[in-house]
Amino acid sequence: MKGRCYGSNPTDSLLALHATVERHIAELADLFGREVLGGFTIFGGGQTFFRRELFDELGAFDEEILVEDIDMSARIHAAGKRLRVDPDVVTYEENPATLSAWWSQRTRWARGWMQVAVRYLPRLPFDSTLSRRARFDAAYTFVYALVPVITIVAAPMLLLDRTVLTGGTFLPTTGCCGVRSVSRPSSPRCSYSYATTATATATTRRNCSPPSRCGATCSVRASST
Repeated sequence: MKGRCYGSNPTDSLLALHATVERHIAELADLFGREVLGGFTIFGGGQTFFRRELFDELGAFDEEILVEDIDMSARIHAAGKRLRVDPDVVTYEENPATLSAWWSQRTRWARGWMQVAVRYLPRLPFDSTLSRRARFDAAYTFVYALVPVITIVAAPMLLLDRTVLTGGTFLPTTGCCGVRSVSRPSSPRCSYSYATTATATATTRRNCSPPSRCGATCSVRASST
């Protein structure tokens, strides 16, 4: 069973106040909301009560995971057990009061969440022992954890494709006449391509030219070999 955690140092700095309010909202709107709606309940922090036999069955916390509490939450669900949330059980924690401490905490959380997502995303959303709502919530939770790294990796690639390459792209495209090709820019927004198809008796060459509005017309010439 998980309780509710509240910041003990909101007056230390504006950042500590922000973290306290943020955690308070997350505890009630997100974590307790999952309990009310029958979703994928999780616990974070140290204010959780376990039955002793749970550790005999599932083992201890995995210290290789940076968010071992979230990992244990997923293991509890994967074992077909339930994790309940009771906001009337209140404990207190000290939130980071400086920017460096806050950044260190959040980067550790982000890395840990990605570890758990990679481990359980292929499993829990398809676990028939969970309710449909819990499986959907688990999929959403773990996909959301991977969004930052996907954005960081994909955004520069898309930006380079649209700016540095001045309208061309090295991504696979379908050229005219159904030809799969790499486009070469003839203007900032128009491209053309050609392909040669060889057989034992003849070579057919498709020539494509870009008329107005980036359309494409194709002509076919065949020559004997």
